Amino acid sequence: MELKLAGVPHENIDSRAIGAATAHFSGADIEGVVELAKDYVLEEYVSNSTERSIRQGRPGTCRKRACKPSTLDWLRTARNLVKLRRRRCQLQRR
Repeated sequence: MELKLAGVPHENIDSRAIGAATAHFSGADIEGVVELAKDYVLEEYVSNSTERSIRQGRPGTCRKRACKPSTLDWLRTARNLVKLRRRRCQLQRR
């Protein structure tokens, strides 16, 4: 998280808490979370003309915006491909 926030104005970010909340997230997923945070701050600025830096929000905010790890889908696909390959090998041996 700290690498993705480098050069981005932010305050009071608990990297450990965010790390725990984003288990199984890839680097690209984390980058997406940071981009959503930037968008949220920008929306707030446009709506209220209030300028602020990124700060840690309420738990669950990311989930409301459909943040989820892409790695789980990738691992599911990889597992299914391995299963399919095993079945094909078993059928060829018969």
